[in-house]
Amino acid sequence: MKESLKTYLEKPPKERKELYPFFEMSQPQSHRTYTKLINQMLQSEREAWAEKIQDLLKLESANEKISLWNFLLELINHMPTQAVQVTLMAALKEQEKFFMREGSVNEDMEKLLDEVKLKCVHEIKYHATSLKDQPKLMSWDHDTTRSKSDRFQNIFTKQKQEKLGKYKMKLEQEWLPSQANNLFEYWATPHIDYFWISEDMDVYLKVKASFKANIENQVVLINLIQARQNNFEKIKLVPEFEQWIASQIEKLTHELIDFINTLNDECKQELTILFQNGFVISREIIKFESLQLQLSDGFAIIGSWTPGQKKKLLTFWSKNIPFYLEIKDTEAKETWLPNLEELILQDTDHMESVIQDFLKIPIPSNSEESTLERFLKFHVEETRAQSVKKMSERGLQYGTTA
Repeated sequence: MKESLKTYLEKPPKERKELYPFFEMSQPQSHRTYTKLINQMLQSEREAWAEKIQDLLKLESANEKISLWNFLLELINHMPTQAVQVTLMAALKEQEKFFMREGSVNEDMEKLLDEVKLKCVHEIKYHATSLKDQPKLMSWDHDTTRSKSDRFQNIFTKQKQEKLGKYKMKLEQEWLPSQANNLFEYWATPHIDYFWISEDMDVYLKVKASFKANIENQVVLINLIQARQNNFEKIKLVPEFEQWIASQIEKLTHELIDFINTLNDECKQELTILFQNGFVISREIIKFESLQLQLSDGFAIIGSWTPGQKKKLLTFWSKNIPFYLEIKDTEAKETWLPNLEELILQDTDHMESVIQDFLKIPIPSNSEESTLERFLKFHVEETRAQSVKKMSERGLQYGTTA
């Protein structure tokens, strides 16, 4: 059906209406309503598909529903962005119904909904990337069965999301329209770091309540910090705005740190909790740390530390985001970062002071060294304690031989 569907949809809507319906009406009586609605949708303009799919989702017959989800799975690569999101959110709602039901589970239906969800997430990432016109990001996608790019719609704004009603992407907190728009775009767009692709959309779908609220906080906070860094001279010209952005950064930083400090880092004797280096790690720390690793600007912890030490590192990076953003893309960071983490854990206050002094130094125009390498050299010069000095030197030695 893939090729015939693609060929059919390449014809303009007027020609599709005049030619023939895609599905013949010689279907069983139980499928006639479904077939009629599908044909009407395929013969209409793509902009109307999101609404047509919502009509199809009202069908009650179990057989019609299975047929519908199978067909939507094939149609996803031809849908406009709005229709893809409606299909994704509808699949999630249908899955929630399965979890609420008692008794036997329809495993085939469950598997089908999983396939729909995964394909929709991939397609939304593709649309969001295409809208930003970033060929480098699009290189991860090799699907040749898609229809042309006239399907791409920028629906990643607060105004456009509100129009989708119960199929909209929901934010956990109330944000300014510009901040909400940044969040919607952030969730939808994949980010590439060397050969790694972030899973921001997957994170959006799996987190709720306080975890989701504080990840939103983190994304908005990082956007504000980057905006201030990139437009520093212009912002200084408007003192009121400079003051506002500084107060927002301070407020969001405190809220993020307060949340991290509430995470449970106690060792519990529970068989369901994972073991790492002899420690029983609380679920909250595992969850928050794993989410950070999936986010494009998440705080990566490389070394093997206790839950309390991990909390300390997450708090430290929350306080020192500008520096973290400078070093997070360092090549071979798996070699460098454990030594830096050890330095932080050894003397947190001293490290904060050294970082603040380091950030005041202009970047050498002809330097080929990474920010992390320059910092470790600076740290060696600024630190008197021989044991701490040796840690920095060890980091430099490992980094240059990586």
